[in-house]
Amino acid sequence: MRVSRCATRRGNWSAPGLSRRCYWASGTIRSKTTPLHVPAKVIQVSDIPRTKSGKIVELAVRQVVHGEGVRNTESLANPEALMLYRGLAELAN
Repeated sequence: MRVSRCATRRGNWSAPGLSRRCYWASGTIRSKTTPLHVPAKVIQVSDIPRTKSGKIVELAVRQVVHGEGVRNTESLANPEALMLYRGLAELAN
């Protein structure tokens, strides 16, 4: 399952229309690429785990979502962000 994360700077979830903008992102992906790249779900989180060099860590997020252990948290700039994905109801099915 492809999951796209939608985060805001400073965790501002009260921004007007944030859910619409996250949904709009999937439409933009569909129009600019192929339907294969469109995520099955777009969810809001307050932070996205990144390496110390700033790259998004998709494999570690996948491991947390599937209840697996993450092997290399030492390379993460914000390992606490992984806990945001543990037990999310939106990802249960």
